[in-house]
Amino acid sequence: MKKITKFLVCVMICVCSFALFACGKNKGDSFLPNSSAEIASNGGLIVKNGNFLYFNNGFVNESDQTRNKKDYVSGSLMAVKLGEDGEVALDQDGFMDASQARYISQRLTSYEAGNVFIFGNYVYYTSPCQEQVRGGGWEDARKRVVFYRMHLDKSGKEEKLYQTSSDYDNVEFSYLSEGDQLFLMVKDGDKLLRISANGKNSITVATEIVDVVFQTNGKFVAYILNVDGAYQLKLYNAIANAEVKENANLVPYSYPNAAAPELLYADSENVYIRFSVKEDGDSIDGYILAKAPYSSLACSDLYYDQSKSYSYYFYNGVILANKAGEISRVEDSVLVKIISDTASSIQIAGFVNGMVVYVEGSNIKAVSLTSNNKTEPDITINTEQTILAKYFDVLGNNFYYYATVNNGYYLHYVNLVQVNKPTMLGVYNSEDKPATENARQQA
Repeated sequence: MKKITKFLVCVMICVCSFALFACGKNKGDSFLPNSSAEIASNGGLIVKNGNFLYFNNGFVNESDQTRNKKDYVSGSLMAVKLGEDGEVALDQDGFMDASQARYISQRLTSYEAGNVFIFGNYVYYTSPCQEQVRGGGWEDARKRVVFYRMHLDKSGKEEKLYQTSSDYDNVEFSYLSEGDQLFLMVKDGDKLLRISANGKNSITVATEIVDVVFQTNGKFVAYILNVDGAYQLKLYNAIANAEVKENANLVPYSYPNAAAPELLYADSENVYIRFSVKEDGDSIDGYILAKAPYSSLACSDLYYDQSKSYSYYFYNGVILANKAGEISRVEDSVLVKIISDTASSIQIAGFVNGMVVYVEGSNIKAVSLTSNNKTEPDITINTEQTILAKYFDVLGNNFYYYATVNNGYYLHYVNLVQVNKPTMLGVYNSEDKPATENARQQA
């Protein structure tokens, strides 16, 4: 009898435990996809996964005081289902139809750049630290970057992958993949780390890092070390966990006095580097743009800027140089001017259909990459908004940016082919709702 009683008690415990486990586990949202489909614009502000668009619902930086509240809206990771035309459905007021949207995570995921990355059945994202750090308070904690992932359909639990020990302005990262393998590469202060997709395994690739750049849509990481005053360039394969090549004496062949190398970009074949040249004394006399092919990592000069340091941008083999109101192409060691805008300050923001897109004040402008010495852009859209002058993205013909709406920054987009008015993505905080908007239900 005692054995039977014990057996029944054990069965009841097992059943209750299973019931509690089943009830406690998040089964997900059937409205959302449970696996990745055709992905576009991965790793930026917005990611298209099949007929869903994943994005950050508003821009929030480390100074925001709100942390992980259930009613929190601005700064959360969100997914919206696209219509049959592939565009976001709008309500009667012209805003995103909130009934077609769901929150993925209500953390403050639009932290600084707000990178969103989809791989396999997961969406990866970052957030400011929400735990006090040793020797500091909340203000110190919010400057640390925490990496998370969640199932695309919200099933299971949110998984913490890594928390940096450095502030966000000294952190760089990228998700590098090949086949079914994915690794998170993080420059945390002067350390370069390789972290597995589930966050359970990590290795330190190198220390005393000066700079790092990640190959666009690839598997390579280029980084610079300062070894006893000499700069060394190394190329690392993140998938194979192997150093591929090194240049132990990183100087352009024609300017041996060049110093302070800065890694700018890495495409399918080359690493692009900028050096400052100090001919005499400590003052900088000019800047060199150079490239180093993966095969040798030996530098060759592309352009010498003797006056001011340009900002460089790279697109499908085209190198652009931008300063003040000018945009030029780098061709055969000279600059070919594309446009000289009347504005004193412009910012290159992306590329759409063979055009370079740039922002000037409240205006979004675009000009063909093949243009020569133009004074007017091909497209000008006056958004009549205050645009946050950083963090842009492009998907298809749509250009995405953050603009102010009352108390917050929210993601907007314009179609640069149809040249339409801005459309806002996301759901407002109650205090941010424009007066013209009707009462709406949160997703």
